[in-house]
Amino acid sequence: RYANHPEAYGSFRNFYRTIYLCNHFLDIVKDSPVDEAYVEKIVGEVHFVRAMAYFYLVRIWGDVSLYLEAPVGISSEELYKPRENFWTVYCQIVKDLEVAESTMRTFDEMIAVSGNSSGRVCNYAATACLSLVYLTIGTLLEHPDDNFWVGRTPDFSEIGISSPEDAFRLAREMGKYNIPGLM
Repeated sequence: RYANHPEAYGSFRNFYRTIYLCNHFLDIVKDSPVDEAYVEKIVGEVHFVRAMAYFYLVRIWGDVSLYLEAPVGISSEELYKPRENFWTVYCQIVKDLEVAESTMRTFDEMIAVSGNSSGRVCNYAATACLSLVYLTIGTLLEHPDDNFWVGRTPDFSEIGISSPEDAFRLAREMGKYNIPGLM
């Protein structure tokens, strides 16, 4: 989809609805009586979903509002945040995917729980998406004249990226994992 696609506004609302639900879950799960090990796996999945919603948003619209907590009130300031620079959003996506990758079920755990490999994401999905995000960042940095941010200087230093080569190296490092079906 593109920002000017007729159905883009519906997508925009749906991505933010997903983000709101993820943030709300992350807020309330802290008080959950459920087994902590299980909750940790689900929290990883929620970080994965939030990262993917932001990944689609930032790729379509560029600078977007970044919500890391569910609003508790209905004030304009809480509900309508200013847009963040796209690189700030990408840094958050990487952070969420790193949490997801380290806490989600492994492929073997998913098979043990569900009996097959379909239906739920596992940490391999976070690894693959993290690689895609690094490739996207590298491409943005390598071709600044092709992008909407000409005249601005993106700062990916908080995730260890200062050049396209850094981003591409990080994407290559994701290849060290033996993901079934990709090798």
